[in-house]
Amino acid sequence: MRDALSSRTSYPGRPSKGVLAGYPRLATLCGAELSSWCETHCGTARGRWAGVNTRPGIWRCAHAQGDTLAHIQQVPGRGQAFCGALSLKARGKFKSEEERGLVLTLRACLRTAAATDPSAAAALEANAPGRGVGLKELRERALAAPKACLLEELGARAQRLHTRDALASPALLHIGANLGWANKNDPFRRLAHNTSVPLRLALVEPQPKIHAQLRELTKAEPRVSVHGNGACATSGNVTFYSVATERLRMRTGREHWVLGQISSMSRAHVLKHSYLLGSTNLLLEDYIDQVVVPCLTVEQLLRAAAIDGPRELVALVVDAEGYDGIILQTLDFARLRPWLLVYEHVHLTALRAKRTVSRLRRNGYACLLRDEENTYCLDGDTATFARCGVSIYVKW
Repeated sequence: MRDALSSRTSYPGRPSKGVLAGYPRLATLCGAELSSWCETHCGTARGRWAGVNTRPGIWRCAHAQGDTLAHIQQVPGRGQAFCGALSLKARGKFKSEEERGLVLTLRACLRTAAATDPSAAAALEANAPGRGVGLKELRERALAAPKACLLEELGARAQRLHTRDALASPALLHIGANLGWANKNDPFRRLAHNTSVPLRLALVEPQPKIHAQLRELTKAEPRVSVHGNGACATSGNVTFYSVATERLRMRTGREHWVLGQISSMSRAHVLKHSYLLGSTNLLLEDYIDQVVVPCLTVEQLLRAAAIDGPRELVALVVDAEGYDGIILQTLDFARLRPWLLVYEHVHLTALRAKRTVSRLRRNGYACLLRDEENTYCLDGDTATFARCGVSIYVKW
């Protein structure tokens, strides 16, 4: 059946269309499952059946005769025959239960196969977009191991620093921590709970409500301190904007936890996320709260957390909703050289993103790992990137 699945089907009076021709691995991975579904649901009276991809996102069952696929019946103006019955399927919408079952079978197969074969997810993205394991999920899976490797090395470096200098207390400064700590799988939380890693965490969160929740979550954590400041290029008071999620919940009856994670010194930046309200008639601008908070420079934040920056800062994480580049621009790399530096690039303008990574590279940082939202840099340590399976800077 593999030969049949990877062959081409031609239609009377029409140019030939590819039947999995561009995705040969898909036939190997899921051809048997698709054919089995077709044989079960289309009947075996006419012999063997095969699941075929007539064009991106559209699947059909076709009768197989020998090693070639029979023509799928063409009915002018009515679509294609599917299991002997007309399917008036429009792209992106299921208009036949038969095809719905076929695509669900494909999705289940690829979801299993993608764990070991990246081409499965790529095939699904190309053939049935949005219906299973996509390229974004594949990338996240592929980057999970390198990220874990970097954090493991961070823990090892903290241990070595403490061994060399017993008075030093290695620290990680996280600007824009929000409520990541509430997630038991948060990587920094796991580091803090690893008793063999002598690492302190200083969590900076300017939103008063989130700051209070974060303090409550970490009150029993001796190695964690929480600070209710913003991070700025110069110290002073600034206005922070956030979404009034409680008022939204009372109005819609739904939780809006994603919107609750968004706060910024830019009101326009918060309003950019109006699409997260979904299909409602509400205006996000009617649910914006603002609060004035004290803002400190990175050096001042380190002093507030009792961290000797040049001696103890081993990692700096910045999640400042578009202000990451400005904050990093103020760093004096002659004094502060955290081994690991992570910043959120997803909200930076193209120019700001380019300037940020260029400055880091000029100061000796290797920025070789990048996911959908964050860029990971190491202080001149390309060897660790290579050991963790990262060798090139990838733009998605």
